[in-house]
Amino acid sequence: MQDPFTPCPCHNDLLNANFLDDGQVRILDWEYAGMGDCFFDLANFSVNHNFGDEPDRLLLQAYFGEATPPAWLGSN
Repeated sequence: MQDPFTPCPCHNDLLNANFLDDGQVRILDWEYAGMGDCFFDLANFSVNHNFGDEPDRLLLQAYFGEATPPAWLGSN
C-alpha cells in the first residue's frame, strides 16, 4: 500500500535560467509555484538537465537523504 499523497511547495519551472549563483544559490521566477508533488519538481529538474542514472541517484539522495532501491526503481 502506498503512502497518501501529501502536497508540498513546488517551483514547477526549474530551468537553468531560474537559478542565480552569487555565492549563494537562489531560485528565481516563482510564477508557476504552488502546492504539488515533489516528484514533479525532481523529475522536471532531472529532464531539463539531461541527468542519467547516477545524477538522478545523487539528486534523490540529496533531496531525501538517501536513495533507497524502492524509490530508485520507481524513477526508471
